Amino acid sequence: MQPDNRTAEFAADDRIFSEGDPAGVMYFVEQGRVEIRHQVEGREETLAEINQGQFFGEMALFGDAPRSASAVAVRDSRLVCYTRNEFESAIRSDPELAIFLIEDLCVRLRKADQYLKERMHGPDSQAGEWQETFLTLRSIMETRIKSGK
Repeated sequence: MQPDNRTAEFAADDRIFSEGDPAGVMYFVEQGRVEIRHQVEGREETLAEINQGQFFGEMALFGDAPRSASAVAVRDSRLVCYTRNEFESAIRSDPELAIFLIEDLCVRLRKADQYLKERMHGPDSQAGEWQETFLTLRSIMETRIKSGK
C-alpha cells in the first residue's frame, strides 16, 4: 500500500495478511475476491469468501488482538484500506455506512451461530466446549451491536 493512498492491489494467491499478524487495518473489496482462512489441525480451511462490495478485517479496528485468520486474494483484487481513525471519519460523514456494516455483521453472526449449532449437535460434537465458545461469542457480539461498537 502506498503511504499517500488507501488502495492496495493483490494478485491472485497473494496473502494479504496471516493469522497471528498484528492488526490495525480493515479492508473493503473494491474489485476481486478474497478468502478468509483459518488453521485447523495443521491445514488451512476457508471460513468465508469476501466479494466485491464487502469488507473484512474489521475486528482489527476494535481491539489489540492479532489477526484471528488469514486473508488471501482468490483473484486479482483492489482493496481500500481503513485505519480506525479513517473508518470513524467515514462513518461520521456517511452514517448509512454504519447501518450497512451492522447489517453485514448480523448476517455473519447468524452464519457463525448456525455453524456452531451444527458443530454442537453433529455426530462428533464436543457440545460442552463449543457451547461455551458459542455463548461467549454471542454475548460479545450482541453487546457490541447494541452499543454501536
